[in-house]
Amino acid sequence: MSSLLPIIPTQEFEKIRDRIGEILFNEFADQEITPSIFVERTYPFDKNDLPSINITLTSGSQDQKDFGGTDETYRFNIDIYAKAKSDNANNSSIKSASELHKIIGVARQILRNPIYRTLLFAKPSLTRTTVVSFQIAEPDKKDAITMTMGRLLFDVSVVQGNQLKDSDTALEVFSKVTLEETDKGFQYFSR
Repeated sequence: MSSLLPIIPTQEFEKIRDRIGEILFNEFADQEITPSIFVERTYPFDKNDLPSINITLTSGSQDQKDFGGTDETYRFNIDIYAKAKSDNANNSSIKSASELHKIIGVARQILRNPIYRTLLFAKPSLTRTTVVSFQIAEPDKKDAITMTMGRLLFDVSVVQGNQLKDSDTALEVFSKVTLEETDKGFQYFSR
């Protein structure tokens, strides 16, 4: 039996998830701290992987307009991991939290910047991007190292049916970034 539908293309939420990673990867390259950036990593993070960011799609909701299209909102978790070693003052928790806060603050400012309102997709692709909130988990102290984890909740709204096309800026900026499969998940690298 043959299928009645054509091959279904890459979904908008997949393109958006990958674009979030590209943006964070490029912008963190010029910051004081440069975490590794992953997409949909399920392999557990350990102290040797940190600092790191993992972007995951967590939900999608839709408001059906008609058969021609829907308004959809996708929620992404941007999980941030940091670590610090204890020193003579035994303040690894403070140092780890400080690094985590720095990364959360930078990521939040990047995603809230008007330059990235459309995540560099051509207008009118996205209707809204919102950093909803951030949360911080209890520190995990193992041996002389403290690991901390925080989560940015990031919503992106799009009218389904609009094809997400790259803007000229995106084509220029992201031609130097690759998303490669590693033994720990998909990670961004510079070419």
